[in-house]
Amino acid sequence: MVSRFREGVGVSPKSRARLYSDQFHLTNEFRRITGVTPAAYAESVEVATFLPVEAAYTRGVSRAGFVLVALVLLGGAACGGARRVTERELTLYTHCGVLSAWVDGALWLASPPLSDGSGNPPPGWDYNDTPGTWRELGEGRAEFRARSGQVARFVRARPGQSDPAEGCE
Repeated sequence: MVSRFREGVGVSPKSRARLYSDQFHLTNEFRRITGVTPAAYAESVEVATFLPVEAAYTRGVSRAGFVLVALVLLGGAACGGARRVTERELTLYTHCGVLSAWVDGALWLASPPLSDGSGNPPPGWDYNDTPGTWRELGEGRAEFRARSGQVARFVRARPGQSDPAEGCE
């Protein structure tokens, strides 16, 4: 039997086939859980390098151990120094101007608030709701781009801050 746990020692064809099969299953499981492939996730969190599956197995890491290590590495990159940008479709309430946004239960404040000076949205913005794209840029900053091209910038509200659009009807 050929050992697959020591550096520089060959891997039998049967073990190699099992490694590739495990890599396929791990990729599919990752895609099922996250909705994206590991490579697409890596690009979204700007991870430069990965621990290859085959290298992990040749060093004796079990399937569960590899998944745990991969998720810790990917999660650490997303939370650490890498700049993570998330983007989604959002309809922004703009009846009284561009004042705030609620995204995933968190309050974001327009910085600066945008209005026509009379409690209405600025020129070019829809009167009630403006569809567009919400991008969280990291470090408590976000940007909203309306489909018609307007841009508003936001900062995450501090605990206790109130929604300036709360009284808007």
